[in-house]
Amino acid sequence: MPHRMKSEVIKDPNVMGGQPVLRGTRVPAHFVAWLVKRGVSEFDILDDYPSLTREDIRVAVAYAAVHPQPDEG
Repeated sequence: MPHRMKSEVIKDPNVMGGQPVLRGTRVPAHFVAWLVKRGVSEFDILDDYPSLTREDIRVAVAYAAVHPQPDEG
């Protein structure tokens, strides 16, 4: 992952119970990565979640690859 990206994944106990979310949204990074893994198109993700950008989707996928959820092990 590049040193500095426009999008970042943050954990804040006051946002979505501390789940990792894409900065400036309440959209969990692992959820976006799950959608991509299930074959949901980038167009559909952006249509359903207009607060996201194409870069957010790439960041979420990269984040989930490096930080899998415990049940994804």
